[in-house]
Amino acid sequence: MSETNQSFDGKSFFIGVLATFVVGLLMGANNNIGWNKKQEWEILSKTIVSDIEKEVSEATGDGPPKVDVEGYEPFAVTIRPAKSPEVWYRKPVH
Repeated sequence: MSETNQSFDGKSFFIGVLATFVVGLLMGANNNIGWNKKQEWEILSKTIVSDIEKEVSEATGDGPPKVDVEGYEPFAVTIRPAKSPEVWYRKPVH
């Protein structure tokens, strides 16, 4: 026989299977985090203003657009020809 077969230990194998089983059970454990079953999101977008556009808007007195994105997460970027890119943000509706 080869060395591998001679060094096989049944107890170590059983402990490994048991540990794998316990880890599998723990991964499937139920958590208490509420889940939004309807998956409703509040969405807003914010245009990325280039430095040149910022200077022009400040010169005209308009100023760059202000959007408060606190609590939101970015999830998409839209890039349209001849326009500034737009970042889309979302936050779950509770």
